[in-house]
Amino acid sequence: MTVYSPFYKDFPSRCSSLLNKYYDHAQMNNMEVTLMVSIASSGFVIPFERINHEIYKKKKTHPYSEYLDIVDKSFVSKFSDNKGLNSDWSISVNVTPRWDNINGWKGISPYSKMEEKYTVSEILCVLRNALAHGSIFVEGDKDNIINNMFFVATPQKSGKGKYWAVIVSPKDFRIFLDKWFDFISKLDFKFEEVKEDIEEP
Repeated sequence: MTVYSPFYKDFPSRCSSLLNKYYDHAQMNNMEVTLMVSIASSGFVIPFERINHEIYKKKKTHPYSEYLDIVDKSFVSKFSDNKGLNSDWSISVNVTPRWDNINGWKGISPYSKMEEKYTVSEILCVLRNALAHGSIFVEGDKDNIINNMFFVATPQKSGKGKYWAVIVSPKDFRIFLDKWFDFISKLDFKFEEVKEDIEEP
């Protein structure tokens, strides 16, 4: 089988290029959230799945040490332009799903500013799970201008545990995507490692 060796690095780079190329046009047409969710569903989720692959739990070392260096650090310090109580990200950690109404979740409001204690690993898992399972909601005004995006999911990749709601404005979600793509671009994705993972039964 022929393997496109730079895919895991080249693909998110191409997603970043698409975001930069079409963002201003999308924003002028009130479609920037649609564009960002579309880009994040692949440009964020695919690399995230790659660096969190189950195979690495069986190994003594993780091939992407740069990722391990940040997983336990503060999310807002790594992926936001603000810190601590000044963060433009908000959170609610006691959300109850209503399975009779997919758009109805208890406990999302009131929510508070995201503090430094919430880690990269936790928040990235919420974003990944919400994007993968369609648990994304928005809040807007009477002119259908979206003010906030809600990502509702568990902070574990397994999907078990309490549901959290991570809330962010479109402007700050764009900042997150830019910082994510910049981070991914610096990882040393090795073709040999990719090929080994594909071939392993």
